[in-house]
This record gives sequence, C-alpha cells and structure tokens, in this order.
Amino acid sequence: MARPYPYTRLEECAWQPEDVARHLAALANGNFSVDSSSTQLLSHGWSTRQISTLRLEFGANRMPGDDGDKHKTFMSQYTACVSPIFTALVSQLKEPLILMLLGSAAVSIALGNQSEAISIAFALLIVSMVAAVQEYRSEAALEKLATLVPHTCTVLRDGQVIDGFFAKELVVGDLVLLATGDRVPADCRVVDSVELILDESSLTGENHPVAKTGEGVVLGASPPLTQQKNVVFAGSLVNAGRGRALVIAVGVSTEFGKVATELSSVASRKSPLQIKIDELGQRLAGLSSIAISIIAMLGWILGRPFLETLTVAVSLAVAAIPEGLPICVTVTLALGVLRMARRNAIIKKLPVVESLGCATAVASDKTGTLTQNEMTVRTLFALAYPKAKFGFTGIGYGSKSGNLVYLDADGSTGPKAPSGKVTSECDEYAALSALLNTACLCNNATLLQSLDSELSEGHTGGALSGQPTELALLVAADKANLEDPRAQYHRLQEIPFTSDRKRMEVRARPVSGRQYGSLYFVKGMPEKILGECSTYGQSNGSAELLVEDDRAEVLLQARRMAAGGLRVLAFAYGQSLGELVFAGLVGMEDPPREGVCDAVRQLRRGGVKVMMVTGDSKETALAIAQRCGILGSENGDTAALSGAELDAISPQNLAESISGVRVFYRVAPRHKLAIVRALQERGDIVAMTGDGVNDATALKGADIGIAMGLKGTDVAKEAADVVLADDDFRTITMAIAEGKGIFFNIRCFLAFQLSTSFAALTMASIATAFGLPSPLNATQILWINILMDGPPAQSLGVEPVDEKILRAKPRKADEPIVTRALLLRATSSAALIVFLTLKVFSNELDDGAVNRRDTTMTFMMFCNCDLFNAYVCRSADKPFYKINLYSNPAFLWAIGGSVVGQFLVVYWLPLQKVFQTEALTFYDIAYIVLLSSMVLWLDALRKTFFPSVFCDGYHTSPFASKKTSRSAGLRQHHSWLNFRRFDKNKAEQAARWAPKEAKAKTLLAL
Repeated sequence: MARPYPYTRLEECAWQPEDVARHLAALANGNFSVDSSSTQLLSHGWSTRQISTLRLEFGANRMPGDDGDKHKTFMSQYTACVSPIFTALVSQLKEPLILMLLGSAAVSIALGNQSEAISIAFALLIVSMVAAVQEYRSEAALEKLATLVPHTCTVLRDGQVIDGFFAKELVVGDLVLLATGDRVPADCRVVDSVELILDESSLTGENHPVAKTGEGVVLGASPPLTQQKNVVFAGSLVNAGRGRALVIAVGVSTEFGKVATELSSVASRKSPLQIKIDELGQRLAGLSSIAISIIAMLGWILGRPFLETLTVAVSLAVAAIPEGLPICVTVTLALGVLRMARRNAIIKKLPVVESLGCATAVASDKTGTLTQNEMTVRTLFALAYPKAKFGFTGIGYGSKSGNLVYLDADGSTGPKAPSGKVTSECDEYAALSALLNTACLCNNATLLQSLDSELSEGHTGGALSGQPTELALLVAADKANLEDPRAQYHRLQEIPFTSDRKRMEVRARPVSGRQYGSLYFVKGMPEKILGECSTYGQSNGSAELLVEDDRAEVLLQARRMAAGGLRVLAFAYGQSLGELVFAGLVGMEDPPREGVCDAVRQLRRGGVKVMMVTGDSKETALAIAQRCGILGSENGDTAALSGAELDAISPQNLAESISGVRVFYRVAPRHKLAIVRALQERGDIVAMTGDGVNDATALKGADIGIAMGLKGTDVAKEAADVVLADDDFRTITMAIAEGKGIFFNIRCFLAFQLSTSFAALTMASIATAFGLPSPLNATQILWINILMDGPPAQSLGVEPVDEKILRAKPRKADEPIVTRALLLRATSSAALIVFLTLKVFSNELDDGAVNRRDTTMTFMMFCNCDLFNAYVCRSADKPFYKINLYSNPAFLWAIGGSVVGQFLVVYWLPLQKVFQTEALTFYDIAYIVLLSSMVLWLDALRKTFFPSVFCDGYHTSPFASKKTSRSAGLRQHHSWLNFRRFDKNKAEQAARWAPKEAKAKTLLAL
C-alpha cells in the first residue's frame, strides 16, 4: 500500500538543491533518515534495486485510465474484454426502439402468441449483440489510438543517462534531464538550470513563458502554481534552455494528475463529421417516425389486427431508422486511423481525417521530409588541381560502393581516380588529403566502423551519430581510405557554428610533436573562410600565395556548385587566424527520398498544391524542388520567395503575393505562420510540416499540423494533429489519400443504408396504402436490420481507395455529407429493390392468401437485392463488372456470412420456426438470383449513361472526349437540371473563342 509522501510543497520550494537531494534520497532508507552521502542522487540517480520499493510506497507515474497491471491473470483479461461488451449490450437494451419491441413481445405473450414473442425476443438479442460488438469495437479502436505515441524522457539511473525512457516508469526521486522541446514527465523540483523557460499554459492558462531556477524560494501558505519558480509541472513544455530536476510527485499526485482525475469521467467531444451524422440520423428518424405512424394508422383504419400492426410498425422503425449509423462512422474513422498508423501516419484526433480529405495545399520541410536527411559529398575542389574536379559515388551513409572519381565538365561521374583512394603518403593527392583531414578534424560526428565492414544502409545500430553534414564528411574520408585523424590530435578549443559567424573553428594540438604548437581547423561559408586565408595548399603539400584571381576562381566554383543544388562548405587550416591555408571546397547534397517525385505528382494530379519551405539557399531549394517535381523546368524566380522578401510584403498583400509561389527559402520558423495565414486567406485548407519548438505556432495555426516523429520535439508533436513516424513525405500523400478514401467510403455505406431504409419504408407504405398484406413479418424485418446495418455496411468502410478518388479535387470543408447525387443513388436503388420485391410478392399472391412460402420468397428477394446493391455501392461510377471482386476481403467475408445466414434462416428448422420461413426449391433460388441480378445490370446502365447525375464530380464518362477537363464534368454535374444556364455557358464559350478562331483562319489563309 502506498505510503503518504512526507514532505510539503512549501518545504520542497524552500530547500536548496542539495537539501532536496538529501531528503529525497532518504526516502529509499525507509526511515527518512538524512545522511550526507545521499547527495550522490544528483550524480548517480536511483539504483535499479531501489525502484520497485519506491514505486510500491509512493505510487507509479500513471494517470487515471492507464492500465498499469502487466501481470493479469487469464480470467482478468477475459473479464476486461467481456465486461465492456456486456455493458454495451445493456445500453442497447435501453434504446427506446428496442424497448418498444420488448413491449410488443410482452403484448404477444399476454395474448397467447408465444411463438411470435419468442421470435421477436430472439431477433432482438441478435440485433443488440451486433450493435454492442460494433460499439465495443469503436471504443476499443479509439482507446488504441491513445497509446500510439508513448511519452518518453531522459533520466539518470545507475549512473547512466538513459534516453527514450518511458515516463510511466518514473518514481519519486528520479533525476530527469530537461532540454528544449521536451515535455515534463512529472512534477519535479529543479536542482540546476541554464536559461530554462517553460510553457505552463496547458495547466495554468497563462500564455507567457515562465523562467525556472534551482534556488530555494520561500512561499506563503497554499502557494499558486505561478509562484513556484523552482518546480516544473507534468505536461508543461520546455521552450528554451536546459536543466536537471528531481521528481517530487508522480501520476495522480501531480497537478496535472489531479485535473485528469476530475476529468476522467468526462466524455470526449464528437468530430464535426460525427455531429453531421447524428443530425442526419435525427432527421431521418423524424421522417421515418412520421411515415411509420402513418403506416400504423392506415393499418388500424383498414381493420388490421392491432398486435400485427404494432409489431410490424415498431420493427420497421428499428430497420428503417439508421440508429447504427454513428457507430459505423466512428468505427470507419477509427479503423482508417489505425491503418494510417500502421503506415507511419499517427492521427491524434478523429476530426483530422475529415480535414485531410479537404487539404488543398501542403507546405513541407525539405530536409528529412522531401529528402533523405543523409548528406552525400558529391564534389571536391582544390586550387591545387585547377583542371580537375573530384567527387564520390554512392548515396547516403550506408553505401559501401562509393569511390573517389574524376568529374566531367558537366559534373557527371567520370573515370575512377587512380586506385580510387586517397592516402596521406601519396604526394599526388596531398591537397585532397589535407582537405579531407581538415573536414574530419573540424567535426563532432562519430563513425564507429568503416564502411568496408558491415555498415548497412539502415545503420540504426549506433554506428553513426552526429549532424548529417558532418557525417557526410566522415563517410567521404572513409571512402577515400583515410583514417580518422582526430585520434592524432588533442582538441583544445571549439567555437561552434552560429548563424551570425557562419563558420566553425577547432583548435587542436598534435599528440606527438608538441613543439609545433596548436593548429586551427576551420569550415564555413566560402566568403567567410577566404577572408581568413593568405595561402592555399599545393598538390605536393606546400603552400602558395592566394591572389585575387585564385579567390575569384574559388567563389566561381562555389557559385557553380550552389547552382547545381549543392550545399557548399569551405575548409582551411593553419597556425593563426587570418593567415590560414585554404584547403578547398566540398559540395554535398541531401538527395530526394525514393518515391517523393511520384508522391508530389500524385498530389498535384489530385488538385493539391505542394510547396517547399526551407532554410536553405535559393539555388539548393530550387534544384531540389525541380528534382521532386514541385517546380517544372519552366518555372523561374517568380516561383520562389525568401524570408526577407516575405518580411518586406505587408500582411494585407501577402495572400495575393504568394499566388503561384511554390518554394520559400531562407525562411525562419516565424515565417511559417505567415505563410499558413496567407494561404488560408486565399481559401486553402493547409497542411504544414514542422519539427522544432518554434514551429509549434504554425502547426497549431494550420488546418492540419504535421510533426516529424523522428526528429520532432515534444512541443511540435503536441501542437500537431498528425505525427509522421518515419518523417517521410510519401506518408503525407498516403494520409491525404486515406482521408479522401475514408470520406468516400462513408458516403458509400451511407448510400447503401439509406437505400435499405427507403426500400423497407416504401414497400410497407405501398402494401398498407393498397390494402395488401404485409410482405414481411416483424422477425424478417429485424433480420434485414441485422444483415444490412451490420457487416456488409461496415465492410464498405474499408474499401480500398480508388485511383479516380485520388485524382479528384479536394472536397470543400463545408460540403454536406448527403449530396443530391447521393440521394439520387439511394432513392433509385430503393425504387428498384421495392419494384423487384413487390413483383415477387404479387406473383406469389395469386391464390389470394399469404402463406410462409410467399413471405419467404419476398424475404429472400429483398435480401438478395440488398446484397447486390451492397456490391454496386462499392463504387459510385464503376459498373459491377469493373469492380475488383477480391480487392476488399472484408466485404467478401461479410457477404459470405450474410449468404450463409440467409440460407440457415430458410433451410434450418429451428430458424424456420423463428422467422416463419420454409425451404425453397433450387428453381426458386435460381429465379430469385436471376431476377435480383437486375440490380447489377440497371446500375451498370445508370453509371454508363448518366455518370454525372449520380456521381459527386470525379466520374469519367465513357462518352466524354479525352480532352474534357474535370472542371467541365463538375460544371455539367452542377447544372444538369438548368439547361438555360448550360446554354449560356456554351454561348459565353463560343464568344470567347470567336476572336481566336478568326485569327486561326487568317493564319491558315496566309
């Protein structure tokens, strides 16, 4: 049992850091005795053997609803699974319509009709079970989404710093290391900090940043959170700086945990789509209730038995009112989100799925998203070789096939250099050796093994660490067969690269030969490095005076490399700054990811603008944009804007100024929000990527914020709606495609369910109005509800995305889910089902009496028509013979199960008694199948000859010219009933083309 925590917040805030450490270390002693040696907590952390005791006594770092018990028995796991289903089943039995049916069953028993009552009760049980399982699947899928991004932190345990430590494993007294972008994992007392700034707005509601310190603070009684300057709270975000802090509260004991405990019973908000579906269901329920009331009243007026009229009316209500529609939508959304998660797109909230299908613009980072984030050295230039340029083959860090090669005049790979290697002993390559040695010495990356050993392209086993640029330099030296020279030098000083200085300096002394003193190794922008140089290295290792012509040649080569999309660094070395020896230039690139070009092309075909937002130079940005397909070769400078140019444009004119711009270069994070707002002002639905702390505002401001899962900070991930687990642009394309497909699939099963509801109501209305007996009994109607609202409808929600949907323009955010085309599809299908079903029913009524065979034939006909209707609903524009039968296995299983269930109802004696059916002959079944197949053929005719009437704008008519644009099809779709406007459009088009036609005739005459 957990022990009360012995210290108050006032004491913890007042203590100095070493006092906090001593008191927390005493918790492990069991008697709270404080000894001087306990300060080792700050340098060593808890030992593993102490953790279980501390967790047992002071609790685990888990919030309400977390499943903290990993050692469940089989029975407890079974109960955890069955209990929610049982709860959902009970909730279904509380539905008003279900209660009405139970009431009608009770009336049947009272009147002595036990068989009717048993049939209704049995069907009700099946209906409720199906709905309960669907509801459980929905909740289970949503709960699974919450576990996709586990929260981690950095902690000191057993004297070792552990990155990626699961925050839920923390205990009181753990030493946590905080850095920019981290989320605080528990309430902690700061022990030391360097400009530590936190955002506590999620807890306090105050948006201004809060500085934290390790110094003791004397507070009054019940101090507010804002006054606790040396305590960081769980859930807060580190905006800047770094620090160390000791955990003083975990789980429900934290300030965040106290709030979470209060809110644990509050239901989550519904998405806009779910609200639309609920409203649609309510409207349909109202209309259906009116229709059912009229049917019941007519039956009573015509003298039908009260019990029969009541039972059929209530059964119709259950079948016709789409009470399961919201559950189907939620399950479809949740399953779609889980599919995206398996493909590395983690959707944090269900409403984002809707926005993805509406996205009209994607503003993407370049590095690591469009490109591989694995820099590769392509070009080496040294003044010692005025007529030769060198480079390396291979891509990325893991290529073992790279060699040093000569480059042709156009920069393409030429013949391999002699032996393909550089050695410091070879005089011919002394200048290249000096260049690569300088690149290694002015470097903080680590290459733990040679590329000639087992360094695979995945290299995830810790073989590489460091910045991509520096790793590329080490890999280049390794390819050239140079040993890492850093082991031969003792580093004395490092001045890191900054955006102001544009260079990095390292001062080091040779391990052997102290008499030579220290040397400087410098890298940076060519202009900055040349200003510190007076000589350059010759091929034999000597130095030559660096004259103005030499400087001009270096800058010319640097511009040529940059124009080719390469990132250019200059290198120099020497004994004193200002008199360095210029070593040469290195040009490197981050090549586009495999498949990015196809992904960009797919988005552009689908009406989505793709933009690159990068901090790189204009030349590099344009080169990569052209290679990725964001820019065509015809685009020029007007397609790119710099951050400085964005600053010069007034906010009022920015939206107009960025029209046609596809590349934003040299931009800072603050520019991203301006770009987002300008695009939104133009009416775009914007997806923006980001990974840094400063990107959070843009990610929040975008309609769809997309954070990088690998290189992104916790701040960015928190602000984003989507997290890319692989930082790959292709994942964005996939997510947008899934968003389009999910919304289309929802419309598909909505059209299917509406046609079923309309058909059931219409058939009952016609039979009642004309004084005919009821074509279906109550249990058969309930079975149709099970068959139609269950597996077939749900399987339509996982239909694979059609290529035409991907090419369709993004839908408008305010577009209604039920369109005119969808209603026409549903009503036309319902009319056909009613016609065919009543045709069979009327044929069977020739003898004037209704028997089991009559209702069985009618029942089978209705169900067969609905199953064929489910098949054609898989596509809004493809005839049935063009739909891939095997592309959706879930649909095949659903239809197969429905067919088996249907035959059991007709041929299995126990179910025959429940549903009042009788066995049909082979010829009866053949007749029903052939007649109901008219649903397939008439649907094919409809899709072939009237595609624009029944489809929402992405159809391709077989009679349309290949040059007909999609916009023309949309225009025709929206004006198919307005011939006057259509004629006006034709007249306007003819007027526009008249001058061009006259000019063409004149040219032909000449």
